[in-house]
Amino acid sequence: MERNSSPHINIRICPNSNVNFFSIDVEEWFNIIPYDEALKVENWLNFPKRIEKNFFKLLDLLDNYNIKTTCFFVAFYAKHYPNLVTEAVRRGHYPASHSFYHRDISKLSPEEFFEDISDSKKIIEDISGKRVYGFRAPSFYVPNDKIWFFEKIIDAGYKYDSSLLETTKFNNLKIGANPLQIEIEGKTLFEFPISTFRLPPLKFTFGGGYFRFIPFWLYKNLFFRRTLRQSPIVFYTHPREIDPDQPRMKLPPIRYFRTYVNLKNNESKLLKLLNSFNFTNFEIYIERHFTEYNYE
Repeated sequence: MERNSSPHINIRICPNSNVNFFSIDVEEWFNIIPYDEALKVENWLNFPKRIEKNFFKLLDLLDNYNIKTTCFFVAFYAKHYPNLVTEAVRRGHYPASHSFYHRDISKLSPEEFFEDISDSKKIIEDISGKRVYGFRAPSFYVPNDKIWFFEKIIDAGYKYDSSLLETTKFNNLKIGANPLQIEIEGKTLFEFPISTFRLPPLKFTFGGGYFRFIPFWLYKNLFFRRTLRQSPIVFYTHPREIDPDQPRMKLPPIRYFRTYVNLKNNESKLLKLLNSFNFTNFEIYIERHFTEYNYE
């Protein structure tokens, strides 16, 4: 099915294989926009290091179920802790980019954004020895003028993005749950929207602090109902979300609650989720349905 949303943009809905995608945003415990920017990048390495222990624990959980995921690395940590990337690749996971410095894209010009995502792609590729085809924006932020956002991602050599929430609009077109092919002036980018659900009057994403907050029995029910509709789910988590002993930042009350609620129980909830549903990754999906792409 094809929809024309502007004279030079085509959007195609990709095949729906009724699959669920598991993904990890690989960043430190304090990478919470905009509060991490106040800490200043030059000081990041002076804070307690927790990313390695927590990330490898997540990989251990996935190993128990033979799940190969997509790991969106903040390239700053890939550069300073390259074993994060090499170990993930050794275990069969796929490296992707979560930007270089986890900056708020709204504060970047298109040129600065392009430089950031180009540099992050290159350093992760140099460390991993693998092509990096995927990008995810910090905090899922996509600027209002979305066309240049996708143009820069394409120009930097990426093949897919996973930054849009499924309830947002792209060029006046409401984004749904299914993966998309976005064609801009003859160049193609896949989009894997972040899955959402509603518990009126609020909207939540399938992952992060919302996963920790909602009781598992309810979460499992919502997950199962989506699979019955053959609607794919893009799930995400962070290394800090299985670390109840991490330092606490001074955050506004609502953000503090969302950041730290139920950290103690989240590892066991993740195990229940992995035991209840099947997951794949974005790269395998693209290879399976679009044979011209090869992720070797």
